[in-house]
Amino acid sequence: MAVTYLPERMKGSAYVLDPNQDMCYAGNVTICDTHAVSRFFFWNLTNPLEVLAGTQPPELKEVGPFVMQGGKEKKSEITFSGNGDSVVSFIATSYASWDPTSFCETCNLNDKIISFNPGYYALIRKFGSEENFVHSLTAKVVATLVERISEVFRSFVEQGNAPKHIEEAVHAGRNAVHAIAVAQWGNASPLQGASVADLAPDLWPHGKPEFASYASGLTAGDGDTVGLDPSEANIVYRILTEDPTGISVLRMLARSSLELAEDLSVSETKAELIRGYIGVHLRKGYNLNAVESMVGPFLGPESSGIFVRRTVEQWLMGYFDPLLSPRYRTSDPRYFSRFITKNFLATDLQPETYVERVPDDSIPRDQWPGVGATPWVLATGMDNPSRTLDVLESTLGDVTIPNGTYTYTSTGRSIKVAGKKVANAVYPEVKRKGLNAETVAWFDFGNSLDLARPVRLKYADDYEEVHSDVKFHKFQVHPDELIPCPTSRKNCDYNSRYHGVWDLTDHRMVPMTFTMPHGHRADPRMFGFINISDHACPFRPDANAHEMEWDVLQQTGNVVGMKLRYQNNFEIKRTDMFYPNLWKPDPISPADISAREGTLRDGIYLPIAWVDISWRVPASKVADIARAIADVKGAILLYALGIPPICFLLISYSVIVLYIRRQIRRGKSDCNAGRRANASESFGTIRSENVSSPSTDIELSDAEMARVPKSFSTHRKSLFAAPSWSGMESDEESVKAPTVLVNLRDVQKPY
Repeated sequence: MAVTYLPERMKGSAYVLDPNQDMCYAGNVTICDTHAVSRFFFWNLTNPLEVLAGTQPPELKEVGPFVMQGGKEKKSEITFSGNGDSVVSFIATSYASWDPTSFCETCNLNDKIISFNPGYYALIRKFGSEENFVHSLTAKVVATLVERISEVFRSFVEQGNAPKHIEEAVHAGRNAVHAIAVAQWGNASPLQGASVADLAPDLWPHGKPEFASYASGLTAGDGDTVGLDPSEANIVYRILTEDPTGISVLRMLARSSLELAEDLSVSETKAELIRGYIGVHLRKGYNLNAVESMVGPFLGPESSGIFVRRTVEQWLMGYFDPLLSPRYRTSDPRYFSRFITKNFLATDLQPETYVERVPDDSIPRDQWPGVGATPWVLATGMDNPSRTLDVLESTLGDVTIPNGTYTYTSTGRSIKVAGKKVANAVYPEVKRKGLNAETVAWFDFGNSLDLARPVRLKYADDYEEVHSDVKFHKFQVHPDELIPCPTSRKNCDYNSRYHGVWDLTDHRMVPMTFTMPHGHRADPRMFGFINISDHACPFRPDANAHEMEWDVLQQTGNVVGMKLRYQNNFEIKRTDMFYPNLWKPDPISPADISAREGTLRDGIYLPIAWVDISWRVPASKVADIARAIADVKGAILLYALGIPPICFLLISYSVIVLYIRRQIRRGKSDCNAGRRANASESFGTIRSENVSSPSTDIELSDAEMARVPKSFSTHRKSLFAAPSWSGMESDEESVKAPTVLVNLRDVQKPY
């Protein structure tokens, strides 16, 4: 019984994502507690002016923690598919509430933090340089200049000193005045070759706005010969202003004079003049002024630039950037810049304050994780329990990551999406083979925190006894995953150049690296300005506070807790126009790995904040686990202590029964032997001449006596006093007993 029952009692059912058993997947939309607590620690830049001037390296001060608790996850568009519902897909959004009681003593959400602005850097990187970005504003600048020329003409009419044709155009309406303003911009004919700046100089502090005036000044000729006729002016104006992103202007500037002339339907001479008007006249004047106006004053409350100052709440919930935000509608989730967390406030889930955080199709799907909505595709394990919670597709989507394969452009290596969902995996190998079994997770934590690589975990030879019967075993990142290239050939695939540092540049808007907080287990030379041995160094790596850990229940292989502790470090280097003196390490410096590395690197890596997102199954679940373990242990104890005496009793009973049966059988055998002896004696005295019976007077002839066995000759008992032979057929001795044949028909009876 123990051999068959106990293993089944301990075996249990494999964990799978079954909508009939897991309430978090039972429906199209679900909301479940994650029990996550998020702690945010900022690195406040205390000397931004000196860093910009290049006179000092960055000086950082740690501020925090700022805490959000009561984590919840909303799953939307839950869909099961595949053979036997083997695949589930859904959109995950995360929510939490502020926990001011857990803030540091002097911490407040209105505290100001100065740090790096990744949005600005991403914008410049998109255009290739600050100069290109300035050129990209040409569309807006030219449209604004023509509109201001229209306003000047209207003011002339209001003042009563406008030429008749301008007065007629203004009275004719908006389209007419716009057309005459374009003509003034192209050839200055409405003012007889004069510039509007000549008539109202205070309105044009950066020079004459018209192309005609610029061209005339360069050629010292008449505006009519180098200006644009009405048809040309309309074509060039339309081409310059039709693309609000300014990308088409950059392409235009990159083309040859002949190609540009063909595109604009003008002569090569005019094409070159147009290039100069955009690339020199507007860039140095109106475009540059437009950028400076948009960026705002240094560290202003709503300014942009490479460094910005915002409140803690703005850093965490999103802030307005004058260079980025106006590119989107105010209702677009991209309107606010968020680079630290994508958590939403739990009030967004309340009916009276509900806000839908899953984007619509106007936003490309690969951008959804960046605005806090992560599309997951996971294995349910319904067809194969060993695959439960395997990540099947990139959260960025198949368009960005074709066939679920990341390509590292820096190394040319392609990496297939593979491994368990790192935040809440199930490792059946741990259950089957023990704590040293192979455990591989796909390092994508959602909300754009996608490290684009599988990572092995390793048992840390440590555990926490959360209950007298329950132990949570600690796993950490395998040390081999932190070894840089070329010591680790495998990590060369990921462009890993520093120990403990994962380079994410190939899949991010800006160059950046991922480390544990304070650079724990990372080579500090990567930062470019950190001297870990200096007592003034802000980094103080501590394994207890900064190590990433996973709690695993060995009996099932389930991850029952996690401490995700990470720090994103952004590359900062000098720019071509606005920040040309930004501090950088010396080309050959003790802070560099080698002279070659120092020569190649011309920037530093600066963190904005570090984050600790921790969760663990609640006490009620620990109690459930303890009861289950106690139940199994009780069954083991029951059978360990109960089966031996039970087996002894059964064996004793069997021995007694066998003994009794043996004795009964032996008694029968003795009884039968006695009966045979009595039967033999009952023949009495048998003589060789005849046999007589005093009671019957039967006499046997010599022939009949010859048939009587000799063994009966000594017996004295009467033949007819012999007992019956029935019931003795089973005895072995009965087989050997003699058979006596008596022919009663020949017996003579006297009467």
